[in-house]
Amino acid sequence: MRAINAATSCGANIKITAVEKNRYAVIAIKNLIAMNGFSELVTLYQGDMRDIELDMKADIVVSELLGSFGDNELSPECLFPVQRFMHQESISIPRYYRSQIAPISSQVLWNEAKLCNDIKDPYSVGYVVHIFSAYYPCEDSVKNVFHFTHPMKKLSKNMYQKTSFISKNNSMIHGFAGFFETELYHGVWLSINPNTQTKDMRSWFPMYFPINKPVMVEKGSKVNITIWRLTKSQKVWYEWAMSIEPEGCTEISYETDIHNVNGEHYWIGSTT
Repeated sequence: MRAINAATSCGANIKITAVEKNRYAVIAIKNLIAMNGFSELVTLYQGDMRDIELDMKADIVVSELLGSFGDNELSPECLFPVQRFMHQESISIPRYYRSQIAPISSQVLWNEAKLCNDIKDPYSVGYVVHIFSAYYPCEDSVKNVFHFTHPMKKLSKNMYQKTSFISKNNSMIHGFAGFFETELYHGVWLSINPNTQTKDMRSWFPMYFPINKPVMVEKGSKVNITIWRLTKSQKVWYEWAMSIEPEGCTEISYETDIHNVNGEHYWIGSTT
């Protein structure tokens, strides 16, 4: 609402089309539009942005679909179909985002996951948590895995990334943390990466991806994390595994199982 007020106060000739899927949110938004005198300015539709039909082309598309791991609330799957409402010069906000990971040592988080007794395999689930009792044991503490730019030429259905870190101390590793950074517009960034975190950012907590068997890693060892982002039918899910290579050794000394195979325990849906 503040953005609309700012635009109209500058004399900008704008027309806003809003799409909201949640019928209860639609009621609240209608009330806000009326209370602020924007009934002539804002047209509100209830529906799924992937399916709704609108006879229009937008100059700017603004969305809030980012999750703690960037893409874990299906922002790519939701925003790709919206490109039918964009012309060649249209702007997307956000325009770019990337998911990031870092090995983590936290007996507290691992124990908390174990207490999720209603989940068949609590170590094959990603958790959104406020990470405060944890240690990041590797030198290059946070690295990029998946990234997305909007508008995009093609929607990637299946993605894979193997990332390596070097342990800076002898540490017990209990999995890895997930973060994201996003460029809303040219040069305007938001981040929950602890190395680049936006000041006073409290809208998102990181994610924790556990491994079923914590592993002791010696200083100088290479910690490899492999992660997949997979799509099938009406769901999207992550699979992950970790392996360890001691310093000066090219052979793997430890390797976990692949967690959450076929999205059996943790997945996000639905997709079109």
